[in-house]
Amino acid sequence: MEKEILQVPSTLSNYKSMSNGVVRITFDTQENIQPEIKAKILSGHEQFGWLSFLIGDTKIAPEDIVELPALPKKDKEQLSDGERLYKRMFAYFMSWNTDKSKFNQWRSEQFNKLGEKYLNKIEN
Repeated sequence: MEKEILQVPSTLSNYKSMSNGVVRITFDTQENIQPEIKAKILSGHEQFGWLSFLIGDTKIAPEDIVELPALPKKDKEQLSDGERLYKRMFAYFMSWNTDKSKFNQWRSEQFNKLGEKYLNKIEN
């Protein structure tokens, strides 16, 4: 099967480490993008795939890519442990408080209390 590689001259311009271990990266193009390339980029939006970034001016040829392992399929209903905890904490918070704007502060306080609890167990 012929591998189609989306290649656009770009600069890795931003990197952010997220709380759940995910890394968010941003690329900026170096030139105006042709409509066909924009369409390919948009067709990949919210899709799961492989990302390769080759520093320099050489393009990647399809034969240069080794057989990549199959991507794990994530069930849309399957949540990470962090997502599940967040949703449960939010549901609990909203069961006794109607001000959503205070949730993040309350959640932070709960994490600090939990962290202190474990530190005390270690020290004792």
